[in-house]
Amino acid sequence: MQYPKLHFCLLLILMTNHSFYTEAQRIATLEIKVPNANGLAFPVHVNLDSITRLPDSTLQLVNVSGKKRIPVDYQIDNNGQRSLHWMIAPHAGNANHIFELIKKWHH
Repeated sequence: MQYPKLHFCLLLILMTNHSFYTEAQRIATLEIKVPNANGLAFPVHVNLDSITRLPDSTLQLVNVSGKKRIPVDYQIDNNGQRSLHWMIAPHAGNANHIFELIKKWHH
């Protein structure tokens, strides 16, 4: 009867991996009001060094939409101080966007 043990172990691993993401440490919440950009993506940047000194490899940017946290592609520029750059997707009308900068949990 190895199958029940295997299923239990797999379930435990999946539950553990899920908890790493949901328990990630929030570093900052960024609320950005974007004017109507006529269907164009909108570039955004912030001074990362004024927010945190954590290594770039430990950070993740997510878009908060209700209870969902959607990973966002970003770049970090290091010209004497680190800047975090990303794009906000096209939308209609003025909109508030909420992003969280989180510390990823490494396993």
